[in-house]
Amino acid sequence: MLVIDDVEEVRYSLAATLIRERIDVVEAGNGMDALLLLEHERFDAIITDVWMPKLDGVELIRLLRAADDDTVIVAISGGAPNAPINFSMALAETWGADATFVKPFDNEDMIAHIRRLWDEKAAG
Repeated sequence: MLVIDDVEEVRYSLAATLIRERIDVVEAGNGMDALLLLEHERFDAIITDVWMPKLDGVELIRLLRAADDDTVIVAISGGAPNAPINFSMALAETWGADATFVKPFDNEDMIAHIRRLWDEKAAG
């Protein structure tokens, strides 16, 4: 799973939970670094912050969906100075996020939700 967030503590917390669940994790600090990783590796799921420097999560989601990438994508956000949280989440969903979570969130709940999304995609 690829975890993308410009806040190291968020990446660390998610990675620690995923590792406990026996899920391999790769981390990126922004969307541009994530794109470089995605050139060489495919992930079963991507968790991306919505607002980051260099390339934000919304643009990353848009690029992936435009390339017909059907990877499970979960957008996370604590909001932005000029963007209410509901707007951030709606924007991520509009461009193709499979689910959204508002920071702070329960890591285990998110992982359970991602597993359900994996099952739905596998069945469908």
